Amino acid sequence: MKRKPIITLLFTLSLLWLGGSHALAQNKVNQLLKLKLVMESISNMYVDPVNQDSLVESAITGMLSDLDPHSTYTNPHETRLILEPLQGHFSGIGVRFVMLSDTLNVIEVIKDGPSYKGGLKPGDKILKANGVKISGDSVSTDSIMPVLKGPRGSKVDIEYMRAHASQPTSTTLIRDNITINSIESHYIIDNKYGYVRLGQFAQNTASELADVFKEFKSRHVKGIIIDLQYNGGGYLNAAIEMGAMFIGDNRDIVTVKNNRHPSISNSYKSKGNPTFDSSMPVVVMVNEFSASASEIFAGAIQDWDRGVIVGRRTYGKGLVQRPIPLPDESMIRLTIARYYTPSGRCIQKQYRKGNKKEYEEEILSRIKHGELVSSDSIGFPDSLKYKTLIHDRVIYGGGGIMPDLFVPLDTTRYNKVATELIMNNVITAVALNHVSEVGRARLLQEYPTMHQFYNYVIPEAIIRKTAVYGKEKIKEWDDKLFEQAIPVITQRMRAELARDIYGSGAFYYVVNKEDPTYGAAIRLLENPSRYHNLLNPKQTK
Repeated sequence: MKRKPIITLLFTLSLLWLGGSHALAQNKVNQLLKLKLVMESISNMYVDPVNQDSLVESAITGMLSDLDPHSTYTNPHETRLILEPLQGHFSGIGVRFVMLSDTLNVIEVIKDGPSYKGGLKPGDKILKANGVKISGDSVSTDSIMPVLKGPRGSKVDIEYMRAHASQPTSTTLIRDNITINSIESHYIIDNKYGYVRLGQFAQNTASELADVFKEFKSRHVKGIIIDLQYNGGGYLNAAIEMGAMFIGDNRDIVTVKNNRHPSISNSYKSKGNPTFDSSMPVVVMVNEFSASASEIFAGAIQDWDRGVIVGRRTYGKGLVQRPIPLPDESMIRLTIARYYTPSGRCIQKQYRKGNKKEYEEEILSRIKHGELVSSDSIGFPDSLKYKTLIHDRVIYGGGGIMPDLFVPLDTTRYNKVATELIMNNVITAVALNHVSEVGRARLLQEYPTMHQFYNYVIPEAIIRKTAVYGKEKIKEWDDKLFEQAIPVITQRMRAELARDIYGSGAFYYVVNKEDPTYGAAIRLLENPSRYHNLLNPKQTK
């Protein structure tokens, strides 16, 4: 039984590896036998006890690490965490939470989910689940998730504490399927422009967008803003379907190429009529963390001159991974091809095999070179020059999608203290406590909509309370940096309050008000001549 993981690994590898000419196949067999001999020798003769599972996982990880930065192995637990958001659902109690002061604090209750039906509210602190204590120094998010999640229809006894209550409350929840939405926020700006923030590209992305776009059309919007900032990608098909909503029928959205194995290569085209007429202005917001499927969509929009890309150069993740499930529910994601935009640009940025750390820190090198604050620091050789497919505009390849309108990162707003307060959930904690003290019902009565709530004046004492909590969390506290960060803290506090009261969509409504890229997108839609000049400079001349 101890040898079963090794045998399973070798059998799986043999299915993937064998093939081709007789000589090549024989060489592969010899390599497998070599690997088997090493594993057997360690198992039977090594001086100390060996964990067979860890040995196998180390072998797989070692092989993949010599390939490229995106060929990876995940154990069964990690695999489930990766697949759940992309599949669009999981079974649980239906809350979003953060750990604050070693206690699980509910920040959002999913409407019509088990917790919603059971009466839980944002700000509640869950203390126990099925008798298991889920608070304290030793409790982590990873250890909590298996307790809250479970088979649909199973029961979980919850004990929680509500603000101002003298005793905890107990209730029984019935776990159910919880939908994970791709769309994190959508609303109409000034009764003119539709805004959509997409968090990921998942199985249900196209259907979610179809519903939102139907609403936009019924409200007669005059332009669309697609926010892909911090969107790390997801399913290829979701990006293709989304691209087809804007680009004409039977046009290339993306091409996948594998020069060693041409059978894997393929061109994916749009199907059917687009959702919006080609005259509808489209602005796509991106930044240095927009990756993979985000870049496929942005690249297709840019190449076909269908819209204007605004922000900063995207991440540059253009390697295609094929998930290969292993018998124990673990998985490898093996790079099998590269993505190319319709004009022929390769999305993938440069990398050195086996040097994953350098690859992951590439964003830091952009910061050092000044790329995030000045487009002049970005230089492209003529060999990376391409042309758009309709208006013959000059665009560049070489890694990521360079926006049509560059928006520098605002480095004056976010100092170290502001960043630490956000990362340590200090502002979230203060916001939750404030809503509990004032009363959610009272705030809703005074500010029925998130649009009205933007004018809410946060008491100065609440902002100062952030400093009290912050000094407990942040080792290198600086009073001067805190004073400088008050505008950022105030805005973030208002956004956290809005999320608590109105839901996640309201958070982005507030945050966007101070986002320079968002502001640039709106100004572009307000200035049609500028918009069309960026799309077709030759016509303007």
